[in-house]
Amino acid sequence: ERDRHLNSFNKYLTEYRSDTNINATYYKLDLYITYEPNFLTGAVTINSTSRINNLTNLFYDFSDNMTVDSILYNQDLLAFNHTQNKIFITLNNSFSAGQNISLKIFYHGVPVPTGFGSFIFGSHGNNEPSIWTLSEPYGCIDWYPCKNTPSDKVDSSDVWLRCSDQLTAVSNGLPRGIENNGDGTLTYKWHNSYPIANYLISLAISNYAQYNFYFKYSVSDSMPVVNFIYPENLEALKPQLDKTDEMLELFSNTYGPYPFLNEKYGHAEFGRNAGMENQTISSMGAFNDDIIAHELTHQWFGDKITCRNWENIWLNEGFATYGQAIFHEAAEGKSGYNNFIKNTMANAKTAVGTIYVEDVNNINEIFSGNRSYAKGCIVLHMLRGVTGDSVFFRILRTYVADTAVA
Repeated sequence: ERDRHLNSFNKYLTEYRSDTNINATYYKLDLYITYEPNFLTGAVTINSTSRINNLTNLFYDFSDNMTVDSILYNQDLLAFNHTQNKIFITLNNSFSAGQNISLKIFYHGVPVPTGFGSFIFGSHGNNEPSIWTLSEPYGCIDWYPCKNTPSDKVDSSDVWLRCSDQLTAVSNGLPRGIENNGDGTLTYKWHNSYPIANYLISLAISNYAQYNFYFKYSVSDSMPVVNFIYPENLEALKPQLDKTDEMLELFSNTYGPYPFLNEKYGHAEFGRNAGMENQTISSMGAFNDDIIAHELTHQWFGDKITCRNWENIWLNEGFATYGQAIFHEAAEGKSGYNNFIKNTMANAKTAVGTIYVEDVNNINEIFSGNRSYAKGCIVLHMLRGVTGDSVFFRILRTYVADTAVA
């Protein structure tokens, strides 16, 4: 199954350049998702600003497997050509540099998953629906039109999810209400107010049981930690989920304040035996200490600070793996840290090539466990050895606090 997804992913990998004439600033995903029959109907608003004068056309990225019905600018229908996994759009005006262009794209279809499972209609338990996304690195375009590059974060986003009223739909940021449509469906409205990369926008839909607690980050302030878990697994997982609170405290003290304190952190269980650091709501198919620490560390390194391109993925994965080492050191002392580093070092020694990924057309090269994860982690271990602890952790906090775009 995984090989089938990877093979279908490969057809997207021509020499890719996003539309450098525009800067994406906002996404609103308004999606209606049905299960058995599986179907997605979407209306996605994308706001962009022109980076040039006299802009008369642009393109967004979107899989040819989906059908684009129409595109509106205000109330005007625009001409478009959907080919080569791009939507080439002819604008009805000429736009100057800095001008906002707000387009609404209507589409439908059944997403064909690529990569690690960009959009999955799955199930759990007694054939209960479990619908989820894992868009990293290139899979966003399988289910919504976007500018498919991590370098162009939007300033904010909304995700509205209409689904059966027997299910709960989860996404980034905070809930802005649940609308009863009177036809056996609910629309869950989620709003994210922080900059976000396209691949970190996510959804997870199932018959979730919800388990919440609060991370108290000052004497008078707290942040919700929300866990959306398959009902059959919740009681067994509560002791592991509770560890998130102590990890939030540990990593806040180590890296600086949790980056999305005005919203939330949490987990949404999904059907892959892995984790994905979707912003404010990691998708999780396993809940051991290492994976919880890894995905939580990503909220700083990957989500707040995001690699500009996939060649530099070690800035996400090496740092998140080092977060596991920091957790082991806090939980087990120096021996726990040393054991983790010893095992990681053994893997890093088998890595082939530089931590800068030379072939980003190969998903297994980008996410090489020995190189991007283990060797990236060991680079940070080495830096700590060179600088000493106080300077090293000051470097981490300074890096996180720096708002400059590299």
